[in-house]
Amino acid sequence: MKSFRDPQPSSTFNPLFLLLPLLIITLLGLGACAPAQPANTTVQVQPTEQPLDALPEATNLVVVNQATGISEILLSETNAANNMVYALQNLSSATLAADDVFAFTYEDGGEREFLVRLLSSEEILLEQTVTLDLSSRQYLIIAEAAGQYSLLIEQDGGELLQGMTGGAADAAQLAAELYEALQQAESGDADARAELFSLLPQVSGWEEFQALGSEGSDPLNELTGWLWQQRESLSSSELTAAIELAGSGIDGAYSEGLQALYYDRFIADNAGFLTAMAQADPAAQQIAAERLAAELYYYAAEPWEGQLNGLDEQQAAALELIETQRDYWLERRAEDSAGQ
Repeated sequence: MKSFRDPQPSSTFNPLFLLLPLLIITLLGLGACAPAQPANTTVQVQPTEQPLDALPEATNLVVVNQATGISEILLSETNAANNMVYALQNLSSATLAADDVFAFTYEDGGEREFLVRLLSSEEILLEQTVTLDLSSRQYLIIAEAAGQYSLLIEQDGGELLQGMTGGAADAAQLAAELYEALQQAESGDADARAELFSLLPQVSGWEEFQALGSEGSDPLNELTGWLWQQRESLSSSELTAAIELAGSGIDGAYSEGLQALYYDRFIADNAGFLTAMAQADPAAQQIAAERLAAELYYYAAEPWEGQLNGLDEQQAAALELIETQRDYWLERRAEDSAGQ
């Protein structure tokens, strides 16, 4: 008879049981020390120098900017694993030009979803998600009308792309579109007005524009005169478009019309004018500053400097461009006064 003290039968001992707690602790430690997922990587992208019709055949995404006042376009693929963000900028200017083109090639084309953000120097102008089928070339066009920004999608042969060469529409075509928009805007057509201001920064073919008028007419004088008439009602983006005209090759009496527009609007709203000016192309800013300075320091009879208070960094930078012309125009004014 067995005593209760007799050893009971048991299963074979497995030494791995002793190692299991140690293994769990080790794994937990490794998990705590594992590197975090990489943050979004931002890659700066410059406009391509190739015209639209010369882009490589493999290019299947083309971003075309046709708007003003945009300093940066952020493009990111929402369902990509690499968290890549492309920052589309033009490093030669503070804002994108209205004909900047950015080209991308995705080897594994197909349907992709992108988050697009349009930024000015101070705010997000638009944030929108678009789905593109990159099995064929897609054009994502940044458009603007009456200060409102939108995204348009086109394929090769699309209506919006007709006439575009080298990233910009043909000069004669743009001139014709501007002339037609002016005729309709003069009659109060709001859509035509929006189109006119979207075209202003793009037009440089003023000979073609002048040729569109009837015998004895002066289309450019008509345009600058109409703009001056709108001086009190111009939105900030419309005023920026009018300031862009300073760098488009307009000179002579026509530039004096712009000069009067800049002066009247500046006196009415110093800070507002400087904000709109800061959004313009740097070359246009410089010429606009020279023309406005002539009015302020040569012709202005009353002091205006005391009205400028609390300017932000951008406004102050725009004002500095104007102030650099002060001595020149004051000297001219003194010389002409002495000679009278």
